[in-house]
Amino acid sequence: MSTYYQPPKYPASTFESMTPSDETLPVVVVGAGPVGMATALGLAQRGIPVTVIEAADQVSFGSRAICISRHSLEAAGRLGFGEQLEKIVLPWVGGRSYYRDEQVLHFEMPLRDFDVRPPMINVSQSEFEQIMVDTLEQNPLITLYWQTSIAGILRGDDEVTLEVDTADGKRHLRARYVVAADGGRSRMRELAGLRLQGTSYEGRYVIADIHWESDLPAERMVWFDPPSNPGSTIIMHKQPGNIWRIDYQLDPSEDAEIETQEDAIRARITKHLDWLQNDLPWTLEWKGFYSARALALDEFTHDRLLFAGDAAHLVPIFGVRGLNSGMEDAETLAWQLAAVIHGNATRPCCRHTPPSATMRGSRTSPTPASPRSS
Repeated sequence: MSTYYQPPKYPASTFESMTPSDETLPVVVVGAGPVGMATALGLAQRGIPVTVIEAADQVSFGSRAICISRHSLEAAGRLGFGEQLEKIVLPWVGGRSYYRDEQVLHFEMPLRDFDVRPPMINVSQSEFEQIMVDTLEQNPLITLYWQTSIAGILRGDDEVTLEVDTADGKRHLRARYVVAADGGRSRMRELAGLRLQGTSYEGRYVIADIHWESDLPAERMVWFDPPSNPGSTIIMHKQPGNIWRIDYQLDPSEDAEIETQEDAIRARITKHLDWLQNDLPWTLEWKGFYSARALALDEFTHDRLLFAGDAAHLVPIFGVRGLNSGMEDAETLAWQLAAVIHGNATRPCCRHTPPSATMRGSRTSPTPASPRSS
């Protein structure tokens, strides 16, 4: 029986617009994904109140970014949710690559006796995010609003005003700094009139989670031009709870709208598992679709509007560089922005300083008033 993770839903948060007499918030983070929440946790650890707004009513659904690196586990530990995360993950150390039906590569990442954490673990992004939400809710310096989406922004010299849509109508928030961490389809990026630059590749992939009680090992398996999907690529990863992630590439001639229908996905997965001589039942739990892109903003810092994670840059999904690099974004941004807000940041030494290090600001009160969700 499948135990596929179903994240809880949250009611719409309610609050009043800020008035001219209200003290400006230190930081508002737009987007309660891994990057936004990690930024909020890092700032709160440094004594800075943070307001987080999220348009959805729950964390993301499905495995999405399942491969979490040792560095991200270390970041989770520093941010206060590593212990809870490590209780539910599936570690792995290596993988195999095949050309057609012949193994051409077997690799193992270093795992030494003194290593505290494995080099990689698998866990669904949905569960990763839920543990982060639970951690945020326990922090008195962080306020998280659900079902609150961005409608407009007004940028001033000393603050940014956000117009947001809520269940009770439009509301306004003022902040000294706004962190845009609202993902690859960033509404904040659109409202700021910014565009990602770079390359979009031709590769298109269907991704799916299945419940399958196979005894295959927990290692990354990749087939290039396999008999089950000639001319294509198939990737398989085991997750906790007998959930398997399967990615496969579509041929340029195939219609993505047709190939992402459930029947087509089931047929493709069945063909591959049959080739692996599978005789076990399986169920399709979740499906998705992505194309490979390498895009970025020219600058991540735009006065008091700061971009991080997929809102700032998109990378091909292989290696889960989006989530893992995003966690590094968040940790770096948190300590730099905290230094600016506390008034002890130094000026950049040269024009090549990373964008997030070029922020300037003066000391502000460490405990400004912030609205609370109901």
